Amino acid sequence: MVNSWAKRIQAQPMFEVLDLVRGMESLGVDVTHLEIGDTEGFDNVILREHLVARARSMRLGYSPSGGEPRLREVVADMLAKDIGDSIEVDQIAIAPANFLILQAMAAISRPGCGILIPDPGFPTYRLAAEFLELDIRCYDTISKHLGLEIDDVGSLQNDDRPDAIVINNPNNPLGHGAPWRHYQDLIKEAERAGSWLIFDETYINLCYDESMGPSIEVDSNQSIRIFSVSKEHAVPGLRIGYCLAPAHIVETINRFTSLTVSCYPSFVQLAVADYLESDLARRFVEEIRESMTERLLYLEECFEAKGLGSLLMVRPNAGFYAMIRTPGQVDVSERILETDGLATCPGAGFGINSAESIRVSLAGRVDEVRMGVERLADVLANPQYAKFRESSGS
Repeated sequence: MVNSWAKRIQAQPMFEVLDLVRGMESLGVDVTHLEIGDTEGFDNVILREHLVARARSMRLGYSPSGGEPRLREVVADMLAKDIGDSIEVDQIAIAPANFLILQAMAAISRPGCGILIPDPGFPTYRLAAEFLELDIRCYDTISKHLGLEIDDVGSLQNDDRPDAIVINNPNNPLGHGAPWRHYQDLIKEAERAGSWLIFDETYINLCYDESMGPSIEVDSNQSIRIFSVSKEHAVPGLRIGYCLAPAHIVETINRFTSLTVSCYPSFVQLAVADYLESDLARRFVEEIRESMTERLLYLEECFEAKGLGSLLMVRPNAGFYAMIRTPGQVDVSERILETDGLATCPGAGFGINSAESIRVSLAGRVDEVRMGVERLADVLANPQYAKFRESSGS
């Protein structure tokens, strides 16, 4: 039994890469980091000041498992303004950001339930579903984000329809926010079939153009929406997120938090509440948007200059990432780490559809990002990778 549980607990692939890189650096190897969305390139001074102030003034005792009431109120008010509808505090749960994915799936499923997840998609969707022993099926997010005609609702129109569907737009790893109309048929058919919708909206405010358009109205009684302070406000180490869901689902998520981590630190929650209520929070997000727009443009320019433009899987316009095709090869990430000291994330960790690709993160220090992008373009322009360009049609 212990062995069975152990086999179902798998690490996120990007952290395995990071551990490998840290080990290399401890041996004196110089590595350029493009592998993980650690937002070292964005210094959130304002939130740090709130954290210091609250740490000095607050007792370090327990907080409610569902989150500090004040933070839940701030989040409810903030989301109500965004959505244009009233939201009650008991519809809000505060929890470690990535953990909310597992909690949400657990709250609406039992072993054997069907779940439809994006491919490529954030690895935790598959890892959490496997841990919960769900029946996993996938839909093609590359085609969806490119606007290609695909039938991803067929499985919802028969007796074998999934109990839940995960939608991540903007998508990690693609680094792309697709027009919501590309998801319209999937969402509407899910509602008709009675499937739960889990929206991972980690990067919803980090789309750098207007291409997504207006969101689609959904049944709030059959949907869970997950958000991340950690990513949107460039404090990934705080691991803080929140979700909007029906009250009975939130109650289950809160019990899960109580069972596992008991509660999230109160002084961090209150510091985040102070921060989110200020105009400076919105300004900081705008600074991220401006900087990331420049970084993604620089990536495109470097690749175009080397004749590599067609290797970009989708033109990145959101989040911190971009996916780069490596047709016919799945080990390029490992190879360029070993030979060129460039750390990227293997595409296979995000799904079958991205196995022949690598993901790069542009969230680090701007000087390291620019150097890494330049070096990566130089490496992929080498004759040994010429077939990549040929296979991609450039």
